[in-house]
Amino acid sequence: MSLIGTLQKYLPFGGKPTLPRGETLALRPVRNRAVTWESLREEEPSGDEEAAGETEGGVRLIVPRRQDRLGRFLGRVFPVPNQKTIELDEFGAEVWQMCDGAHTVEQLVTHTCGKYKLNRRQGEVSVIAFMKMLAQRRLIGFLTKETVKEKERPHANHNRPQRQRRAGRARRRH
Repeated sequence: MSLIGTLQKYLPFGGKPTLPRGETLALRPVRNRAVTWESLREEEPSGDEEAAGETEGGVRLIVPRRQDRLGRFLGRVFPVPNQKTIELDEFGAEVWQMCDGAHTVEQLVTHTCGKYKLNRRQGEVSVIAFMKMLAQRRLIGFLTKETVKEKERPHANHNRPQRQRRAGRARRRH
């Protein structure tokens, strides 16, 4: 590790912590519920797109505009559309459809390597780079092993005994 990397680990404004490779491959990607999507397979391709071969198995993502205070303010000041459209190719569409919380990143890599005849390293690099881009745009999030275990246990917090309030507080007030 370099000196700068070591220092960044201990400084408050240092870089974000990175996950080890094994933990990264164990993450389960989930789609953002605010993003809607539709398959492009039903559409009739025009002559140019058919020649390029880009309409097979694509997906169109529809991302709504931010509805918080900043988003509403910027919507009044600047002419901003209510939604943004992103079109994914066949590779992106397959990864997007598998981001359902049931598949791990490792399963996505294995599927991609098998379908596109890539070696393991090429598959990891391409899938992780694509998922990093989706995460930066807040189109997907990741579930960890702990999060999945909590979701599998129904009503885990309801079984804990309620904390009793101390009676001493009421007596102190005269």
